Amino acid sequence: MICLPKSITTAFRTALKDGTINPSKLSAMSSEERNDYLAGIVGKDNASEVNALFESKMLLKDQQAGMINWAQKVAGLKPEVRDDIVSKINKLQEALNPADLKSFLNDLANKKLGTEVTLEEAQKISQMAKDASDAKTAIANGGDRLDYGRKAVALGNYVEGLKKSNAPSYLEQAKTDGVLKTGGKMISDAAGATKSLKASIEFTSLFKQGFGTLTTHPDIWFKNGVEMFKNFGKSIGGDKVMDEVKSDVQSRPNALNGNYKKMGLAVGNVEEQFPSSLPGKIPVAGRVFNASKDAFESFQYLNRADLADTYIKLAEKNGVDLTDGKQLPAIGKLVNSLTGRGTFGQRLEGAATELNNVFFSPRLAKASFDVLLGQPVLGDGMTKFTQQQAAINLTKMVVTMATVMATANALHPGSAETNPQSSNFGKIKVGDTSFNISGGNAALVTLAARLATMKTKSATTGKITQLDATGKNGKPVFGGQTVGSTLESYLSDKLSPAASVVNDLYITGTTFQGTKPTLKGEAENLAMPLQITNAQELQSDPNSANKLLSILASVLGITTDTYAPTPAKPKK
Repeated sequence: MICLPKSITTAFRTALKDGTINPSKLSAMSSEERNDYLAGIVGKDNASEVNALFESKMLLKDQQAGMINWAQKVAGLKPEVRDDIVSKINKLQEALNPADLKSFLNDLANKKLGTEVTLEEAQKISQMAKDASDAKTAIANGGDRLDYGRKAVALGNYVEGLKKSNAPSYLEQAKTDGVLKTGGKMISDAAGATKSLKASIEFTSLFKQGFGTLTTHPDIWFKNGVEMFKNFGKSIGGDKVMDEVKSDVQSRPNALNGNYKKMGLAVGNVEEQFPSSLPGKIPVAGRVFNASKDAFESFQYLNRADLADTYIKLAEKNGVDLTDGKQLPAIGKLVNSLTGRGTFGQRLEGAATELNNVFFSPRLAKASFDVLLGQPVLGDGMTKFTQQQAAINLTKMVVTMATVMATANALHPGSAETNPQSSNFGKIKVGDTSFNISGGNAALVTLAARLATMKTKSATTGKITQLDATGKNGKPVFGGQTVGSTLESYLSDKLSPAASVVNDLYITGTTFQGTKPTLKGEAENLAMPLQITNAQELQSDPNSANKLLSILASVLGITTDTYAPTPAKPKK
């Protein structure tokens, strides 16, 4: 508040009324010019105070307008966050000096981005967001959709880069989060790195995660399979192939109109096969790892986007109301599960990282359950339309499997196991090598068949035995299979490399093959890619299938197991 003499106040008001004092004119003056001008109205002694008040209010208004405009244009700002920021800006009582302004804008940026940024970085983000927004608007007028996609991806990459560069070290985390919590994160990161190493040098998504697409929409599978190998080669050559894949997906009509987001479509997510990028930093070998990761992710993202577009079009053709709030999430769940990415529900989804550290592919296992039972039979999360589609998909998968196995048995009788009580169900045996042609789905069928019938068939002897069998004395048969051991066998086969080592050394005291664990063997289990392990098994068995073809099948996702059958005991 400025206290002016009454005579000067009256003169000031008169000047305002008759237009002598024109705010617009004052705004255009320099501070010195404005001070001299006001001195002629309120006197030299009062001019500096009046001018200072005018400048503070003028700057405040300009700053508020600029900051509100900035906050509203930052891409992805949630309405509640935007409203909170705008409210804070409007509550400013005075203009901020340069240092305070920078601090204020940094706080706003940090709240939105989840990381510390400089004023210059915040301004760059704002400009990149504007460029992406302009490119998106231009699509309606015939603009290139990929131009928008590339700018949106570039913005996302820049923000993620800032987050990574500002990420605290383990030592810094320990100071703020405590040693125990930080130690747990270190173990989790290490477990993720070992899993990523095991999954490198492969294209397993083709016949494993891609099994559902292959059997239900082979045209999509073939197109994206070819693209996957192209992307592997481009990535080896140094191209940022995933940027281009994401640009394509993010600029599709169903991404622009928000359908993918409403569906919860898993595009842009971290795939459970590659939870860590640390192996990519290994000299030379890291490039192969990164190329494998790019090939895997590109195949998955493109399959999901193509399937989503296909089902949305089919739903519209059948008159399904996609605006009811249920159809799109159901289609998204159908597509995610069909491509090997199951969800655990609200209660367990938050523990997905921990589950991924304990089990090798928990989402794939959940997807198998969804595809085989949860969606087509139980209707879990499905609508009438999506449950019908899930049933059609299951039928196609069963018919495909039955046809392949029948053909194998016609050519080589007994090569395909048709009894689901056996762990060889869904596999074709050549010599001592079994080829899993079910995309990993058969394991769940076998578990269900054993528990439903309380019987199991040995994969080595072919003998069928009762679960929880008891002898004449009423006690359990020594060494016999039980419900507990059946479940344990299923789960231990799904353990991650890190959890498998813990299981071998401290829980069972034996490896999955029944031998005594050694430090050398467990170290290899942690870091050696699965394909090398499979090659060693093939090499050690003279009766294995063709080694080159077996390795190729394993690389493409047709899992191989090589072991000699247990010889029958001679009759007494």
